Amino acid sequence: MSQSKIFLESEITPLAPEECRFHVIPVPYEATVSYGGGTRLGPQAIIEASSQLEAWTGRNLPLEHGIYTWPEVDCAGDAEKVLGNIEAAVQTALERGPQGPSPDSLRNKRVASESASDAIKSSATTNDTLAADSSSKSCCAAPCLPVALGGEHTVTLGLLRALKKRYGHFGVIQFDAHADLRNSYEGSPYSHACVMRRAVDDLGLNLFQIGVRSLSPEEVEFRKLRGIRHLDARDARFPLAGSIPGCTQGRMTDKQCEDTAKNVAGQNSGSGQGGLLDGLIPADFPELVFLTFDIDALDASLMPATGTPEPGGLFWWDALRLIEASLGGRTCIGFDVVELAPLAGLHAPNFTTARLVYEIMGMFG
Repeated sequence: MSQSKIFLESEITPLAPEECRFHVIPVPYEATVSYGGGTRLGPQAIIEASSQLEAWTGRNLPLEHGIYTWPEVDCAGDAEKVLGNIEAAVQTALERGPQGPSPDSLRNKRVASESASDAIKSSATTNDTLAADSSSKSCCAAPCLPVALGGEHTVTLGLLRALKKRYGHFGVIQFDAHADLRNSYEGSPYSHACVMRRAVDDLGLNLFQIGVRSLSPEEVEFRKLRGIRHLDARDARFPLAGSIPGCTQGRMTDKQCEDTAKNVAGQNSGSGQGGLLDGLIPADFPELVFLTFDIDALDASLMPATGTPEPGGLFWWDALRLIEASLGGRTCIGFDVVELAPLAGLHAPNFTTARLVYEIMGMFG
């Protein structure tokens, strides 16, 4: 049986690039991993696992917006050459994908999240449970959204360079167990441990970090020096909807779950303002954002298949709600999911990562 080369191949009808919002770009780059290896195998494992996904996420059908998968990026050569190849692949996707409002128009389009699409609502019947809750929130997205599959986290820099040329200034929302803010690691400024330092120092991008629980003293000081805001995993230990029995047992709507979680979080934080989900990203953060999700942001018990797993991470429903809260009210110009290092004979992490990619696609109504 031949390997699949198309994300969600089992479900989608092939479309031309200009008909697709989501442009999947596999980047099997692995050069600076510092503990466990195997990230070069991540993109293919994600694509293979995606063929086992159902098209319906439980809230909507992301494939209705079109998903186009590009060939793997050539990752032979030194870091600068590979980053150049990634940048070129993203530029091609942006040129061949749907065209829409100018970057300035997108930047000024700060709107409240809308409910799930009318197409999804109309497809549901009174005899099924597919009807999307009217409280479901989506963030805005650019007409063409590059979706990179890593590969080690260094690949993100190539995307950011291409998007900087296209959109100018924007912000990066990083989900990660590690800060990745070292200036150099093991002799390389292009190490996976340095990628967010390059984003801040070299590209001048704003950064917000979520889920971090492992930092060097250098990174702690750099955060303070540059005023990098964050919600670390240690501070995110509050009941979200996934940990409330009424939600997990199907007795509450999404809206009820979220309201209950906010109330409990607000009580625990002493804020009385709905806790950490309200205003997660500061109001002065750029309106255009790129999301980068290192899968080690998830707890090691859920995601063991990564080079540097860390305990104390995010769990599934909490992670999804934090992603959605971080994107709400802003316009996403691309995202990546990186650092999957498949484990032989263990399919769950590959499937979980593929599902994460598809769930993020579903956040854009």
